[in-house]
Amino acid sequence: MSVKSGATRPGKPHPDFPLTANPCGQWSKKIKGKVYYFGVWSDPDAALAKYRASIDAILAGATPTTPSGPGTVGWLCNTFMDAQQAKCDQGDLAKRTLKDYHRVCKYIAAVFGKGRRLETLGPADFQFMRSKFSPDWSPATINTRIRDVSIVFKFAYDIEAVPTRINTGPNFKRVSKKRQRLHKRNQNTKRFTAAEIHKLIDAAPVQLRAMIYLGINAGYGPADCGRLRVSDIDFKRHWLRGLREKTGIERSAWLWPETMTAIRAAMEIRPAARKPEWDDLVFMTTHRKPWYVDGENTSPIQQAFKKAAEAAGVYRKAVGHYALRHTLETEGGTDQAAIDYIMGHVEGTMAGEYREGVPDERVKKVCQQMRKWFQDGKPTPTKNGTKAKRGAK
Repeated sequence: MSVKSGATRPGKPHPDFPLTANPCGQWSKKIKGKVYYFGVWSDPDAALAKYRASIDAILAGATPTTPSGPGTVGWLCNTFMDAQQAKCDQGDLAKRTLKDYHRVCKYIAAVFGKGRRLETLGPADFQFMRSKFSPDWSPATINTRIRDVSIVFKFAYDIEAVPTRINTGPNFKRVSKKRQRLHKRNQNTKRFTAAEIHKLIDAAPVQLRAMIYLGINAGYGPADCGRLRVSDIDFKRHWLRGLREKTGIERSAWLWPETMTAIRAAMEIRPAARKPEWDDLVFMTTHRKPWYVDGENTSPIQQAFKKAAEAAGVYRKAVGHYALRHTLETEGGTDQAAIDYIMGHVEGTMAGEYREGVPDERVKKVCQQMRKWFQDGKPTPTKNGTKAKRGAK
C-alpha cells in the first residue's frame, strides 16, 4: 500500500539532510533500530523541523509529545491517507475509493482514539470494534469494513511502523459464506426479466433509454455509461470497444440495432458540454455535466433509473441500473469467457492471464443470444388493451 511502484523518490534537498525518502511518501529515519516518520516528500523543510524537534526525546528513549505522533493510530491514519492521496493523484486509485478510505480512517480513530499506540492494539480491541458494527449492516457492508480496516493496519507493517503484523484476532473475520447466502436469499433478486426491461425502456427518457440498452446488451454499469465516449463506438460495424476503468480490463460488445438507435437518439438531444474535455462523452446531463463523476456521492443515473422503475411498476429496493449487468451474467449463455470479456471482468485463472482477448464471433454470439432473450420476453397487447408477455394465452 505504498506510493506507486516505480515512482521516482526525491533526492535529498542538500547533502547533509538527515532524512530518507521512504516509499510510503514520507521522509523517515531509522533511529536506534526503529523507523520514524517526519512528514511528506513535498515539504522537506517541515519534515526537517519536526525531526529536530523530536530527535532529543527519541535518543533519550522518550516518546515525542504529540497527540498523534509516530506510532499512534492518528499518525497511521494520516500517513496512510497521504500515501493513498499520492496514488489517487497518479491515477492509480479512484476518488471514490479515496473517500472510502478516509471514512474508514475516521472510524478507526473514533473507536481506538488518535493517541492510541499501535503496539498496544490486540485481538480484544478488534473484537470490541467488531461489536460496534451496526446490526443493520449487511454481510457485504461488514466484509467491506473489515477488509478496509485490515488494509490500513497492514500498511503499518508494510512501512515498518510496527515490527510484526498487528494481530486482529480470530473474531475480526469476514461474514461466513453460509450467512451471506442466507442473507441473499431474503433480498430482492438483483436482475430483471425481459418484460420488465421493456417496461423500463418504455418509461425511460431518451438518454436513460440508451443506458438501459447498454446495460443489458454490453453489461455497462452507471459509471461505464457516464464515461462512455463517442470514440469508443464503431458506428459502421455496431461495435463497442474499450477498457473498463474499474478493472483496467479490455472489453468489447456487438451492439444491437436497438442499442445503436437509442445511442443516436441520445446524442441528438445531448446538451453541449461545459468543458472541452467532456466533448467526446456520449451522454451529458441537462446541467451540461457528465452523468458520472468519480468521487461524487450522488449518482444521477441511479436517481433517473429509480424514477423510471417506479413509473414502469418494476421498482424494487436496492435493485438499480447495475442489476442489468447481473441479468446479462445470468442469461448470457454458457460461453463464460466471452461473457467475462463483454463485462470487463477480471479472470483470476492462469488461462485468463495468458488469453489475449476473445474472438469477435464469440462475443457477437453472446450479444445475439441476449437480444433473442430480450425480444422473446417482449409483452404483447391483449384484447383489452393491456400488455401480456409474448406467448401467454
